[in-house]
Amino acid sequence: MITQCDSRVESTRSAATNLIDHEYRGGQGIAALRGLPASSDAQPEEWLGSTTGRQDDQVSGLSRLLDGSTLQQLVAADHEAWVGRYAAQTAGPSDTGILFKLLDAGQRLPVHVHPDRAFARRHFDCPYGKTEAWLILETGEDCAVYLGWKEEVSLAELADRRDAQDSDWMLAHLNRIEVRPGISGEHQTGFTEGRPLFGTHPRRPLHPPELHPRDALRLALRHAQRDEHPHRG
Repeated sequence: MITQCDSRVESTRSAATNLIDHEYRGGQGIAALRGLPASSDAQPEEWLGSTTGRQDDQVSGLSRLLDGSTLQQLVAADHEAWVGRYAAQTAGPSDTGILFKLLDAGQRLPVHVHPDRAFARRHFDCPYGKTEAWLILETGEDCAVYLGWKEEVSLAELADRRDAQDSDWMLAHLNRIEVRPGISGEHQTGFTEGRPLFGTHPRRPLHPPELHPRDALRLALRHAQRDEHPHRG
């Protein structure tokens, strides 16, 4: 359900499911949570109320109403009513500036960096970075996220480890934070030398709803392999 509410109008519209095909495995937990048939083992995300297209396909990822129109079109028709006067001056004319998603990782996610707005503008021609907040709904045994470096790491060494795809070194140098249902968190973007990383969700089932600025931008330092062990790098 998508609800528009301000001093002038309140309305609710039904939206279709919006499962996202991805390069890593997962999605069984989302199917169970939402009461959907599990049609693929590579749909680990659902984007909810999304006015965001994927970077390589600006149509894929958009939430659609049951009549086939997109939420993006609905927002564009009355942008200020959806996001407020201040956000209407900073967000794009047809987006809300926020992306909310369900995530169910069936394998450890790749180690990656979330860019800030300045980096995103300079390198991706995008006004949004990726500050992210999340709430853990369900976990298996011994689940954790890896967030930020334990100690200073030079960009030169990081580049060497990235080129070597040395996931053991990366995980050993990141802060491991055990998680359980009900745990929430938020992490800022940033590229200061030595402390740029978010990290990974290593074990399934772990499906947090995530909330972050519009584009799901990230720079992968260690790439996901579809045939790798789900609990290992």
